[in-house]
Amino acid sequence: MSDNNDELQKEAREVNASQLVPANKDERDTFKRIQLTYNTLRFDDAKSFFLLCCMFPEDYDIPIEKLLKYSIGKGLLHYSDKLQEARARAHSLIAYLQVSGLLLDGKKGCIKMHCDIRNVAMSFALSEEGHAFFLKAGIDLNDWPMDAHEGYSAISLMGNNLNKLPETLVCSELQILLLQNNDGISEIPETFFQSPNALRVFDLSYTGISVLPSSFNLLTNLQALHLDCCNRITDISVLGKLKKVEILSLRKFPHKDLPKEIGNLTSLRMLDVTGGCVHKIPSKLISRLYRLEELYMKCEFGDWGSKVEEAVGETNADFDEIIGLSHLNILKVYISDAACLPIDIGNFELNWIKFDRCISRYFSSELMLSSNEQPSRTLTLDRTINGLSDWFINIVTEKAERLEYREEPQTPVTGNRTPVTGRRTLVTGRRNFPRNQLLTPNN
Repeated sequence: MSDNNDELQKEAREVNASQLVPANKDERDTFKRIQLTYNTLRFDDAKSFFLLCCMFPEDYDIPIEKLLKYSIGKGLLHYSDKLQEARARAHSLIAYLQVSGLLLDGKKGCIKMHCDIRNVAMSFALSEEGHAFFLKAGIDLNDWPMDAHEGYSAISLMGNNLNKLPETLVCSELQILLLQNNDGISEIPETFFQSPNALRVFDLSYTGISVLPSSFNLLTNLQALHLDCCNRITDISVLGKLKKVEILSLRKFPHKDLPKEIGNLTSLRMLDVTGGCVHKIPSKLISRLYRLEELYMKCEFGDWGSKVEEAVGETNADFDEIIGLSHLNILKVYISDAACLPIDIGNFELNWIKFDRCISRYFSSELMLSSNEQPSRTLTLDRTINGLSDWFINIVTEKAERLEYREEPQTPVTGNRTPVTGRRTLVTGRRNFPRNQLLTPNN
């Protein structure tokens, strides 16, 4: 019976793929030209990268960073030892696919896929033996499709109107599951995952889920998890059991406490809590993430090393924990006061090739979500650098490509009001700035 079911499912996929092949002669000719271009691509990872693009809705601005994270999670760029190397390879593949005419420029930081090319890509993705994609993204689906069954390695249902997930996910070989932008999804059934499976990439961003079920611990192969803007989520402690996760994105995390269980994710290479409401990070949590290469923490947390209110003897993570991350290459962070920085870092060698740091007593939401147009080395201050440690001046200030000065709030802060601050860009450009040019905000 199982063999018969497999044959029926294979036949159904082939029928679906054939429906994407146009009947009109001119359209068939276009299809064949695109097919020929695809078949003559010299690199297998370029083909795989290209097929990932069709998982997004039609005429969609596909964020390159999102593609990068999916690719790493899927294992497509496994030959790159560092995330920065993988990022460079991803940009090379995109350029190659653009020159081949298979991808287009999108808005800043994005690419696009022409609808005709996407249709061809979908037909390839549907017919890949053992690696077929199930693609129904952005088509106003209200219910989970009944034909999303065994035999698929990827399912994309992003950007629909789903309200309910099935009791069981019947896709033991599934590696990618994209459910983002389905705000009506409020619950993941406890039985949704029933046994250890092959899932490597899971995106639940912009959904209404409140709790991650205990069966999440069955995702023993998960590499990349996205929970961005899940404003109703209350408990993610089960994440501490996902030992293989390398990329965790919690942008706009809605809670004040960053769960201590995240410290168990010792395979983590990228952590993003940009824009979150985090006020408390348990001491030693960050130092346990010794493989971190990229840390994005421009959120409300800025009191590094401070005492935790209403918890005798407890302190927040201090900045020394970041200093001790020997693999860290990219750091975006908010620091409430220069006093949070260590006076000396000893013999630690820091390799921060990109950074975006703000040292300011005056917090505002604009500090958190920085523009894509900012250069790779940005420093924002609300004071002169006279009070900064020598190591910070040498490693950060003098290597900044953009230096901004924030003035004191013009209006007093009351209640939950965000202070109004002035901001002046002192110096910009891809260059280093000698110490004597940075001693006062008027230089």
